[in-house]
Amino acid sequence: LMKKLLYLFLAVAFIFTACKKEEGCTDVIAINYNANAEEDDGSCTYNYGCKDNTADNYTPAATMDDGSCLYSCTDPYATNYNIPLPELLCEYQADVVLYLDVAGVQSLTNSGVPFLDVFVGNQKVGTMPTNTGFTGVVLCDDVNPEPVHFIYQWENSLTSTLSWSVRDLTGYEWYSDNDIVIANNCLSLLLSNKKLQEYKASK
Repeated sequence: LMKKLLYLFLAVAFIFTACKKEEGCTDVIAINYNANAEEDDGSCTYNYGCKDNTADNYTPAATMDDGSCLYSCTDPYATNYNIPLPELLCEYQADVVLYLDVAGVQSLTNSGVPFLDVFVGNQKVGTMPTNTGFTGVVLCDDVNPEPVHFIYQWENSLTSTLSWSVRDLTGYEWYSDNDIVIANNCLSLLLSNKKLQEYKASK
Protein backbone atom coordinates (compact mmCIF):
# COMPACT_ATOMS: atom_id res chain seq x y z
CA LEU A 1 0.00 0.00 0.00
CA MET A 2 2.81 2.39 0.90
CA LYS A 3 4.48 1.71 -2.44
CA LYS A 4 1.25 2.45 -4.30
CA LEU A 5 0.81 5.71 -2.42
CA LEU A 6 4.41 6.67 -3.12
CA TYR A 7 3.98 5.93 -6.85
CA LEU A 8 0.74 7.93 -6.86
CA PHE A 9 2.44 10.90 -5.18
CA LEU A 10 5.33 10.83 -7.62
CA ALA A 11 2.98 10.56 -10.59
CA VAL A 12 0.94 13.56 -9.42
CA ALA A 13 4.12 15.59 -8.78
CA PHE A 14 5.43 14.71 -12.24
CA ILE A 15 2.18 15.70 -13.90
CA PHE A 16 2.10 19.01 -11.96
CA THR A 17 5.71 19.75 -12.89
CA ALA A 18 5.11 18.83 -16.53
CA CYS A 19 2.09 21.16 -16.73
CA LYS A 20 3.82 24.11 -15.12
CA LYS A 21 5.04 26.68 -17.67
CA GLU A 22 8.62 27.88 -17.51
CA GLU A 23 8.76 31.54 -16.46
CA GLY A 24 11.31 34.15 -17.47
CA CYS A 25 11.84 37.19 -19.70
CA THR A 26 10.07 36.74 -23.04
CA ASP A 27 11.08 40.10 -24.61
CA VAL A 28 13.64 39.39 -27.35
CA ILE A 29 15.26 42.84 -27.02
CA ALA A 30 15.95 42.40 -23.31
CA ILE A 31 19.47 41.51 -22.23
CA ASN A 32 18.13 38.59 -20.15
CA TYR A 33 15.76 37.20 -22.78
CA ASN A 34 14.97 33.55 -22.11
CA ALA A 35 14.12 31.67 -25.32
CA ASN A 36 12.73 28.77 -23.29
CA ALA A 37 10.38 30.89 -21.22
CA GLU A 38 6.69 30.43 -21.98
CA GLU A 39 5.41 32.99 -19.50
CA ASP A 40 6.86 36.44 -18.78
CA ASP A 41 7.66 36.98 -15.12
CA GLY A 42 8.41 40.69 -15.33
CA SER A 43 12.14 40.21 -14.88
CA CYS A 44 13.26 41.74 -18.23
CA THR A 45 16.15 44.16 -18.05
CA TYR A 46 17.49 46.42 -20.79
CA ASN A 47 20.52 48.43 -21.85
CA TYR A 48 19.23 51.99 -22.12
CA GLY A 49 20.76 54.59 -24.40
CA CYS A 50 20.48 56.35 -27.76
CA LYS A 51 19.59 53.93 -30.56
CA ASP A 52 19.78 56.41 -33.48
CA ASN A 53 23.05 55.72 -35.32
CA THR A 54 23.00 59.28 -36.75
CA ALA A 55 23.15 60.82 -33.27
CA ASP A 56 26.33 62.15 -31.65
CA ASN A 57 25.85 59.85 -28.66
CA TYR A 58 24.68 56.69 -30.43
CA THR A 59 25.01 53.68 -28.12
CA PRO A 60 25.43 50.45 -30.15
CA ALA A 61 24.82 48.27 -27.09
CA ALA A 62 21.50 49.94 -26.25
CA THR A 63 18.46 47.68 -26.46
CA MET A 64 15.96 50.36 -25.38
CA ASP A 65 15.97 54.00 -26.47
CA ASP A 66 15.84 56.37 -23.50
CA GLY A 67 15.29 59.61 -25.44
CA SER A 68 18.81 60.86 -24.75
CA CYS A 69 19.91 61.27 -28.41
CA LEU A 70 21.79 64.46 -29.24
CA TYR A 71 22.57 65.97 -32.65
CA SER A 72 24.95 68.74 -33.72
CA CYS A 73 24.64 71.17 -36.60
CA THR A 74 27.76 70.81 -38.74
CA ASP A 75 27.37 74.09 -40.66
CA PRO A 76 29.99 76.59 -39.40
CA TYR A 77 27.73 79.48 -40.54
CA ALA A 78 25.08 78.44 -38.01
CA THR A 79 24.88 80.11 -34.61
CA ASN A 80 24.56 76.69 -32.95
CA TYR A 81 27.46 75.06 -34.83
CA ASN A 82 28.68 71.93 -33.00
CA ILE A 83 26.30 72.45 -30.08
CA PRO A 84 24.53 69.15 -29.19
CA LEU A 85 20.73 69.49 -29.16
CA PRO A 86 17.83 67.01 -28.80
CA GLU A 87 16.99 67.55 -32.48
CA LEU A 88 19.02 68.15 -35.61
CA LEU A 89 18.54 71.85 -36.20
CA CYS A 90 20.75 74.57 -37.67
CA GLU A 91 19.97 78.10 -36.52
CA TYR A 92 20.96 81.25 -38.41
CA GLN A 93 20.77 84.99 -37.98
CA ALA A 94 21.51 88.23 -39.79
CA ASP A 95 21.60 91.91 -38.85
CA VAL A 96 19.00 94.21 -40.38
CA VAL A 97 18.88 98.01 -40.45
CA LEU A 98 15.91 100.01 -41.74
CA TYR A 99 16.03 103.75 -42.34
CA LEU A 100 14.30 106.67 -44.12
CA ASP A 101 15.62 109.06 -46.71
CA VAL A 102 15.22 112.84 -46.35
CA ALA A 103 12.29 113.02 -48.75
CA GLY A 104 10.52 110.20 -46.92
CA VAL A 105 10.92 112.03 -43.61
CA GLN A 106 9.41 115.18 -45.13
CA SER A 107 6.49 113.25 -46.62
CA LEU A 108 5.66 111.50 -43.35
CA THR A 109 6.03 114.73 -41.36
CA ASN A 110 3.62 116.48 -43.73
CA SER A 111 1.19 113.60 -43.19
CA GLY A 112 1.39 114.07 -39.41
CA VAL A 113 3.13 110.74 -38.75
CA PRO A 114 5.67 111.14 -35.89
CA PHE A 115 6.95 107.59 -36.02
CA LEU A 116 6.48 104.21 -37.70
CA ASP A 117 6.43 100.85 -35.95
CA VAL A 118 8.44 98.16 -37.75
CA PHE A 119 7.01 94.65 -37.92
CA VAL A 120 8.44 91.34 -39.07
CA GLY A 121 5.32 89.34 -39.80
CA ASN A 122 3.07 90.41 -36.95
CA GLN A 123 5.87 90.89 -34.44
CA LYS A 124 6.97 94.42 -33.65
CA VAL A 125 10.77 94.71 -33.77
CA GLY A 126 11.30 98.46 -33.39
CA THR A 127 10.06 102.01 -33.80
CA MET A 128 11.36 104.44 -36.39
CA PRO A 129 11.12 108.18 -35.58
CA THR A 130 10.30 110.22 -38.66
CA ASN A 131 12.45 113.21 -37.78
CA THR A 132 15.74 112.10 -39.34
CA GLY A 133 16.51 111.13 -42.92
CA PHE A 134 19.71 109.80 -44.45
CA THR A 135 21.30 110.49 -47.80
CA GLY A 136 23.90 107.71 -47.79
CA VAL A 137 23.82 103.98 -47.12
CA VAL A 138 23.34 103.01 -43.47
CA LEU A 139 25.15 99.85 -42.36
CA CYS A 140 24.33 97.50 -39.51
CA ASP A 141 27.22 98.75 -37.36
CA ASP A 142 25.95 102.34 -37.54
CA VAL A 143 25.56 103.73 -34.01
CA ASN A 144 23.08 106.45 -34.96
CA PRO A 145 19.89 105.83 -32.92
CA GLU A 146 17.39 106.80 -35.62
CA PRO A 147 17.63 103.75 -37.91
CA VAL A 148 15.91 100.62 -36.61
CA HIS A 149 18.41 97.82 -35.99
CA PHE A 150 17.38 94.26 -35.20
CA ILE A 151 18.61 90.68 -35.51
CA TYR A 152 16.51 88.35 -37.64
CA GLN A 153 16.70 84.64 -36.79
CA TRP A 154 15.62 81.56 -38.73
CA GLU A 155 16.39 77.85 -39.18
CA ASN A 156 17.73 75.23 -41.61
CA SER A 157 18.86 77.43 -44.52
CA LEU A 158 21.68 79.87 -45.20
CA THR A 159 19.13 82.34 -46.54
CA SER A 160 15.60 83.29 -45.59
CA THR A 161 12.86 85.67 -46.69
CA LEU A 162 12.24 88.64 -44.41
CA SER A 163 8.63 89.82 -44.61
CA TRP A 164 8.40 93.27 -43.03
CA SER A 165 6.06 96.23 -42.83
CA VAL A 166 5.80 99.68 -41.23
CA ARG A 167 2.62 100.99 -39.60
CA ASP A 168 1.61 104.19 -37.85
CA LEU A 169 -0.08 104.51 -34.45
CA THR A 170 -3.51 103.79 -35.96
CA GLY A 171 -2.26 100.53 -37.50
CA TYR A 172 -2.31 101.93 -41.03
CA GLU A 173 0.30 100.17 -43.16
CA TRP A 174 2.57 102.61 -44.99
CA TYR A 175 4.76 100.00 -46.63
CA SER A 176 5.50 96.26 -46.73
CA ASP A 177 8.04 94.18 -48.60
CA ASN A 178 9.91 90.87 -48.78
CA ASP A 179 13.70 90.76 -48.83
CA ILE A 180 16.28 87.96 -48.81
CA VAL A 181 18.54 87.79 -45.76
CA ILE A 182 21.86 85.91 -45.74
CA ALA A 183 23.33 84.30 -42.63
CA ASN A 184 25.84 86.47 -40.75
CA ASN A 185 25.37 89.39 -43.14
CA CYS A 186 23.90 92.88 -42.96
CA LEU A 187 20.66 93.70 -44.76
CA SER A 188 20.40 97.47 -45.17
CA LEU A 189 16.89 98.58 -46.12
CA LEU A 190 16.19 102.11 -47.30
CA LEU A 191 12.55 103.13 -46.96
CA SER A 192 12.57 105.93 -49.53
CA ASN A 193 9.84 108.42 -50.30
CA LYS A 194 9.57 106.83 -53.76
CA LYS A 195 8.74 103.47 -52.19
CA LEU A 196 6.22 105.07 -49.85
CA GLN A 197 4.44 106.86 -52.70
CA GLU A 198 4.43 103.86 -55.03
CA TYR A 199 3.06 101.64 -52.28
CA LYS A 200 0.38 104.18 -51.38
CA ALA A 201 -0.68 104.42 -55.03
CA SER A 202 -0.92 100.62 -55.30
CA LYS A 203 -3.34 100.25 -52.38
